[in-house]
Amino acid sequence: MSLATISLVHAETLDTVIDLLDAQLREHEITRSRDDLRAVTQTIIASMRHGFMLVARAPDGSPIGVAYASSLLSLEHGGVSG
Repeated sequence: MSLATISLVHAETLDTVIDLLDAQLREHEITRSRDDLRAVTQTIIASMRHGFMLVARAPDGSPIGVAYASSLLSLEHGGVSG
């Protein structure tokens, strides 16, 4: 039985991830331009200090999901949270 795989998002998967993020945001009735999504995603994957993104792929390699864990510098949490 083949399983889905999960890996960090890298530059070569950027377009796929932007498609998934765009679809997810639209489901929540949030609209952002693809340029905005690209800029933010590039910033996140360039430095883990902002958090990280994961992409899930079906056994055939097709993308099926994306997750973003943000990192926030917070006084309330005594430093980095996330």
